[in-house]
Amino acid sequence: IADRRLHPEYAGLVIKPQVGLVPLGPDPRSGLWEFAHLLTGDPPPRGDDDRLRFDERSALVFVLLPGGSFAMGARRPEADEDPGAANIDPMAIDHEGPVHKVTLDPFFISKYEMSTAQWERGAHELLRDPDAAPVDHAEAGLLPVGRLNWETADRYLRRLGLDLPTEAQWEYAARGGTTTPWWTGSDRESLTGAVNILDLAATQSGNHDPAASEWPNFLDGFPGMAPVHSLLPNPFGLHHVAGNVWEHCRDAFQGYDVPALPGDGLRSLLPTDAYVVRGGSALQPASRCRSAMRASMDSTSSKSTSGVRPIRKLEN
Repeated sequence: IADRRLHPEYAGLVIKPQVGLVPLGPDPRSGLWEFAHLLTGDPPPRGDDDRLRFDERSALVFVLLPGGSFAMGARRPEADEDPGAANIDPMAIDHEGPVHKVTLDPFFISKYEMSTAQWERGAHELLRDPDAAPVDHAEAGLLPVGRLNWETADRYLRRLGLDLPTEAQWEYAARGGTTTPWWTGSDRESLTGAVNILDLAATQSGNHDPAASEWPNFLDGFPGMAPVHSLLPNPFGLHHVAGNVWEHCRDAFQGYDVPALPGDGLRSLLPTDAYVVRGGSALQPASRCRSAMRASMDSTSSKSTSGVRPIRKLEN
């Protein structure tokens, strides 16, 4: 990691051994180093193509993201402005702006949304807390754990030595270095093969949400939630940062006039009833699964599609 010739993206970052994490080597596409979290399962092996062989027994896989600055948020284009300019989005909502610079330290973030199997291993085998989450046992172990409220997710992850991402960490990770409405590009057609959103498969299975009319012929193949390791990853190697399940963030939902703290980008942990969720879900149209899209949920409320993508601090 510290070798600038092999891994220039880390700018010579030197790290000490991280307790409870096993190095898996760099992802063959992103070049970023990945680590298995032993409390949540077995380290997934790499195949002949160096890609992970992930299954229901696999541990959480954390990607070490390099620190740096990025432009957070989005705004609508002004008259005669290039709609393809950085962080310009015709679908942007007022509370997604203003676009502003945030600087983050390196951190670990899960390559996948936390799976049902991983959640159950932690909650029922390690923590002996059968009330930690209302897990739907009919779901396959590779589907993302759902029906999580903020309080449950926050408490559970802390007991595993993990955390919820700040909203800034989440957007930095989800963008993967891109500045377009979706990490795949500016056109919704670019989402094909990369997202699980409200689509024709959902409509055919009986979901008649009017929002499906936004893109009535799109078909991702999943009428509901998809396995956490399915579909294409973003440039940082993260799967399903758009769609599948909403992902809880650590911040209270508030305007960007509240400054993001240097380091982790946290804006506030003041007691509140509304916390940020990001990424959209399998029940949301493409417009609500954009990288800058912001939504909120009550701390004790949950949906079938409210899940989590854990982070872990880098130990120095």
